Amino acid sequence: MHSFKVRFIVFFTLFVLLSCTAVTIIAGVGIARTGAILASQQGFPVCERALEAIDPDQFSQFLEYPNTHNPYYEKTRLALLNIKKIVGCEYLYTMVPLKGTEYMYIIDGSCDPSDTENFSKLAEKEDIASYGDAPFEAMRTGKAVSSGITYQEEWGWQVSTYAPIITSSGRTVGFVGCDFSTQDIIGTIRRQILLIAAVSGICVLFGIVLVYIFTHSMFGQMKKVSSAMEQISHGNANLTMRIPEQGKNEISALAGNFNSFSEKLQDIITIMKQSKESLLTVGQRLNEGVDDTTAAITQIITNINTIGGNIEKQGTSVHQTTETVNRILDNIRSLESLVDTQVTVVSAASEAVSSMIQNIGGVNTSVDKMANSFASLAQDAESGLNTQKALQGQIAEIENQSKLLNEANMVIANIANQTNLLAMNAAIEAAHAGEAGKGFAVVADEIRKLSETSTSQSKTIGEQLKRIKNTINNVVLATQQGVQGYTNLASEIRETDVIVRQIKTAMEEQQAGSAKITEALHDMNSSTEQVQQASQEMTAGSKVIMVEVNTLQEGTQEMRREMDDMSSNATKINDTGNALAEISDLMDKSITEIGTQVDQFVV
Repeated sequence: MHSFKVRFIVFFTLFVLLSCTAVTIIAGVGIARTGAILASQQGFPVCERALEAIDPDQFSQFLEYPNTHNPYYEKTRLALLNIKKIVGCEYLYTMVPLKGTEYMYIIDGSCDPSDTENFSKLAEKEDIASYGDAPFEAMRTGKAVSSGITYQEEWGWQVSTYAPIITSSGRTVGFVGCDFSTQDIIGTIRRQILLIAAVSGICVLFGIVLVYIFTHSMFGQMKKVSSAMEQISHGNANLTMRIPEQGKNEISALAGNFNSFSEKLQDIITIMKQSKESLLTVGQRLNEGVDDTTAAITQIITNINTIGGNIEKQGTSVHQTTETVNRILDNIRSLESLVDTQVTVVSAASEAVSSMIQNIGGVNTSVDKMANSFASLAQDAESGLNTQKALQGQIAEIENQSKLLNEANMVIANIANQTNLLAMNAAIEAAHAGEAGKGFAVVADEIRKLSETSTSQSKTIGEQLKRIKNTINNVVLATQQGVQGYTNLASEIRETDVIVRQIKTAMEEQQAGSAKITEALHDMNSSTEQVQQASQEMTAGSKVIMVEVNTLQEGTQEMRREMDDMSSNATKINDTGNALAEISDLMDKSITEIGTQVDQFVV
């Protein structure tokens, strides 16, 4: 088992260590942020002074033709170098963008050109991706931006400030960069963190010592109480022993309460030792009385069970008789129900057959009418067919006559053409005759007009004859279709007439069979009524028997319930006697066990 004191010390130590670690981290971060803010605030005014010395508009003009021999270049470089020496920054320079992260140095005021290791020449290119986001943000926003404390492999720990070079037209052409070394700040931060860590370690050790001293005193008293309680739990404690009460605190209160508990327990154990002998005597007497009671109850239960067995046999016999009578009644009821159903079904069947016979008679009448109608319809169809055939012959005669008219019209057209030629020849001859032929010319002109009129009428008659011929052809086609339709109709009517006659024969046969079924149903109905009357008489007799059997069964059940109550009460008495016997035995054991346990205590 792990000691609570050890766990308390371990938890306290971990808590102090975590607290000191958190304080150290928070202090280091705070110092680092403070140093970064101070360095950044120092870089902003330096960049402002550099922008004043550069003059952005002249710087923009210089970028068009950059040359170290330009007086502006040397003047600005010296001004930047002077600012750098005054403020004590590490580097002070200007750069312009080329492409992407590649920039170009313009004027470097960090040192003299003779210092080739640190001086950046005009138009020297460099990829400033390692500078972080600060220079790009300054170019994008048009505001001075500080990078904070950053570490670069080439220059170590430093803080860089970048200010955009903006012309009077608002165009950003480059930036001024100012770098301050923060190696001293980083060294100071590290020393402060080490100092805080050392102080925290000393506090942890001092706290552990104080906690150990405190817990040793506190848990010493608790250990004494625990030892005494352990002896009591094992049952062999010395109840005369008392724990000294030191001071006025919770531990001393615990010791005082334990002493009071021991004193009270000592009094209880003393009284129990004195009462042990009396309890043993009472237990023995109780056992003897319980044994006598149990024997008497056992004899009573045996007698009750014997009587109950006889009643059970009688009840079984009555129950079997009741079930037999019930089955007989159920069978009679079932028979009566079947008979009633049969009567109903036979009556319904008789009515249905009678109705069917009537319907068959009506169907026969309808079939006779249908047969007569079909015979008349067949005659009409034959008459229509003959009429259609006669009409077809007359239309054929008309078609032949129209052909003769067409031929006559063609003859008239030829005569008109010949007459026209004759009139033309007569006109020609009259012209040759001169004055003598004028009268002949008039006759020839009339003949020509008559010929033209005949030709025109012949054409009109020809067109009308063509229309008449087309109409006659359509009538011929329709007449042929009508003849074919009448032929099919007559055939179908004859077939339908045969089917109707077959239906009539079947209806007559079905009517004869239905009459025989009706006679059989009447006989069956009479027999069913006799069976129904006998079944009702059996039901009445069975009900009388059932009343007597139920009376006998109720008496048997009443006797059984009374015997069950007696048996249940006797069983409860027996259970109570058994429980008393068990309680008596348990009491003897408990008294013996209590005596054994009490004897272990020293009072």
